[in-house]
Amino acid sequence: MRFLLNPEIRRFAGGYAMLSVLAFLLGLLIDFSCALYALAVCLGLGAAFFAFTQARYRRIRRLSGELDRVLHAGLSLDFVPDEEGELACLRSEIYKLLVRLREQAEALEGEKRYLNDSLFDISHQLKTPMASLRLIVSRMSRTEDEGERSALLMEMNRMLGRVDDLTATLLKIARLESGTLTPGRAPVSVRALFDRAVQPLLIPMELKNLSLIPRIEPEACFEGDLPLTAEALLNLIKNSMDYTPEGGEIHFSARQTPLFTELVLRSGGPGIPEDELPHIFERFYRGKHASGEGVGIGLYLADQIVRRQNGVLRARNPKGGGAEFSIRFYRGAI
Repeated sequence: MRFLLNPEIRRFAGGYAMLSVLAFLLGLLIDFSCALYALAVCLGLGAAFFAFTQARYRRIRRLSGELDRVLHAGLSLDFVPDEEGELACLRSEIYKLLVRLREQAEALEGEKRYLNDSLFDISHQLKTPMASLRLIVSRMSRTEDEGERSALLMEMNRMLGRVDDLTATLLKIARLESGTLTPGRAPVSVRALFDRAVQPLLIPMELKNLSLIPRIEPEACFEGDLPLTAEALLNLIKNSMDYTPEGGEIHFSARQTPLFTELVLRSGGPGIPEDELPHIFERFYRGKHASGEGVGIGLYLADQIVRRQNGVLRARNPKGGGAEFSIRFYRGAI
């Protein structure tokens, strides 16, 4: 029998047989019938014990088979016990362990897919400026005109700056999504935030003859990361500039309530098409009327930064026309 091939069972059976013989011999010292009685009791108890042990090992063997099928055949975890006892507890704990291992495997698979997608996105977005740089280098090697060389050199510097900005933004998105970049938590004045965000855009706004009109409550502030939030606000202002006609106005306001601090950026122009509103914060999404050299990651980065500071970023088309972005930084969990 397969059961008797177990070394532990054979050792126990040998020891129990010796004890049964000893009980029989001791019984002979009293009476032969007493010896037979002792032997019968030993045999009965031994048979009951071995029957119980065999059933126990059969259940262990069945559990082992179920585990083997789950691990190697990928079957579902459908052997949750419905009885009590040590083996039932063991089955339950093994089930929990397998669930945890499967969740970790799925998480690792998701991280692997995310890494693969991120590398693909970065390589795809860098492909266009790198191709332009190769063309510029090729033209520079063929021309002898100093004026054309200077113009090509300026274009090369511009493209290199774009590659640097694009790479830095994509890496920042990857770090935010993976959790390796965590926004700081410190009191942030909305006035200081606005001044920091708008500073790099003063010249482009002047060239387009745009007016940025702030209306900020003096006490408006929130808990967050000033540099990261300034970058998010800068991306929102840049997007508003792209769609505001020359000579137009962009309005920025901020207010503070007991529950949240709200920042609102309202621009002129045609507004956002209704069918595009649910998608504008998606990575690499560009609207049908998008202009410029953007690749569709500015609004996505802004949304990621706001989300990781207990905030909500929304976009809508107000009744007066144009587009409106609103950010709410909540003081507690939402």
